[in-house]
Amino acid sequence: MSFLNRCISPLGYFFQIVIIGIAVASLTSLAVGISPLKTMSAYWSGAFMNLNNLAITLNKSTLILFAALAVAIPLKGGLFNVGGEGQIYLGGLTAALVGIYLKGLPAPLPLIFAVAAGIAVGAVWGWVAGIIKVKRKVHEVVTTIMLNYVALYLVDFLVRGPFSAGYGMARTAKIAENASLPSLTIAGGATILSPGIFFAVGLCVFYGWYMKNKPQGYEVRIIGESRDAATYAGIDYKYYYVRLMVIGGMVAGLGGAIDLTGVHRTFYAGSFSGYGYDGLAAAFLSKCHPVGLVVASVFLASLRSADRYFQLYADISPNITLIIEAALVFIVSGKYIVRTLELGTFKK
Repeated sequence: MSFLNRCISPLGYFFQIVIIGIAVASLTSLAVGISPLKTMSAYWSGAFMNLNNLAITLNKSTLILFAALAVAIPLKGGLFNVGGEGQIYLGGLTAALVGIYLKGLPAPLPLIFAVAAGIAVGAVWGWVAGIIKVKRKVHEVVTTIMLNYVALYLVDFLVRGPFSAGYGMARTAKIAENASLPSLTIAGGATILSPGIFFAVGLCVFYGWYMKNKPQGYEVRIIGESRDAATYAGIDYKYYYVRLMVIGGMVAGLGGAIDLTGVHRTFYAGSFSGYGYDGLAAAFLSKCHPVGLVVASVFLASLRSADRYFQLYADISPNITLIIEAALVFIVSGKYIVRTLELGTFKK
């Protein structure tokens, strides 16, 4: 019963967020002279109406969930990993290149190496931010945002230049069949449902269990609550700072690799745009609770899936999805900031 209560609590909180999202969407629709019911109908049709749209939503939610975990894990220790965007891009491109150039190896080695390479490059990107935080005391938000731009421009240069497949749209060649995740084709073969959703949910469950039951998870939570208390207890917070940023980078890189090998099978320039920041929003909306992370990721993915339907069937700009997401994050973060200031526990 206690486990059930722990699951229901974040869901109840999240239902409040969904209600606020519906209210924001309705008010925005009314402001431009469109029926809120029409907007909600377009949303439901675009995200969940048929198997094709549902599969697209689940595929998008997979990458958002990986990105959310890349934020939630360091956040438990008081760190803000805003670098998920760049780490996902690097993980996806690295997996694509490994899947292309190691196609001669027997299966499943190309797939294993592709995913491992995505994890490794994400870990390196997270390590850079962590080591700068510890050695130079530069805030990780600044470092990870700057590293995002380095990663995005580097990836864009490589995809449009040395590794371009030579087509009109900037992309790499397709990865080998033995470097692809097995997937389920539905809607007459028009849509691929990636098994990555099971990896993401499983990792989310492991994250919740580890933080709750392992001594290291307890130490991370102590650091997140009070670095001074952690130091007094003999916990080396600097070690955990680097470790958490590395793990966050690994998870984001894994997300990029899983999405590339399971859905796209080729790396398109701009194909991962915004997912890192959606993961940041999902982590805040869910308060980093494992159940909430899954639900928040599906919710934000459904907004992405429905954006074209807003324009086609409700005659409203697809940017309404950005308005809803921004409003929700503003409300959640605003409540946190106000409460933190009231308690006088705002940390530098």
